[in-house]
Amino acid sequence: VSQSRYKMSMDELMALLESTPADNIEKIELITSPTAQYDADGGAGIINIVFKKNENEGTRLNLSATAGYGYREKAQTALSLSHGFKRASLNAAYAFGHNHSYSGYRGHGTADFPFMGGLNSTEFGGLTDRNQQSHNLNLAAEFRPATNNTFGAELTFSASKNHNLVSILGDRIMPDSSFLGSTGLSDGTTQLQNLIASTYFNHKFSARAQLNLDASYIGYQNSSPTLVTIVTGK
Repeated sequence: VSQSRYKMSMDELMALLESTPADNIEKIELITSPTAQYDADGGAGIINIVFKKNENEGTRLNLSATAGYGYREKAQTALSLSHGFKRASLNAAYAFGHNHSYSGYRGHGTADFPFMGGLNSTEFGGLTDRNQQSHNLNLAAEFRPATNNTFGAELTFSASKNHNLVSILGDRIMPDSSFLGSTGLSDGTTQLQNLIASTYFNHKFSARAQLNLDASYIGYQNSSPTLVTIVTGK
């Protein structure tokens, strides 16, 4: 572990804690009666933050997967790989999701339509078979040639496909017991693709001044064709 002594204001302390990943902290100690090794100004108490040494160096691999079955199959999986060097880091992550689900409704209603002979009753409903798949990929790299310079680039790509098959039902019974029925089928597929690429450069002149340069590209595609078929009959 590594430790350093630095007299910080409350604003600086809060900024440090908010920007530091929890995994990078070994422990936080509250010293209410500091010894002579600390500055005299710390008589009211000292917060000692102990960081892990070289936490970002080395290789990490994380894999998670879940599977289940409801109306139909469901699955989620995620894989991430990162490698840290002394002055650089590389990260790659991929996630996949699949969900085959079913939903629907049925209803009954009555209404008085004088122009249609009086009281009408209706039966209506819709049943949806939904098949969803999603892919997400993230690549990132960062290079720190000096303590005050940072170069980095990141690429994020996501794609999803949703297929919705909806069965539509609508029946009407007239006061004279005549019948008007209709059935329908809505077959639609939605495909989305998003691509975000960015690069950045940061140079710190001092604790109060720094230069940031960023460039980004965003690409977006959306395709949602749907075919609806309605059949009516008496």
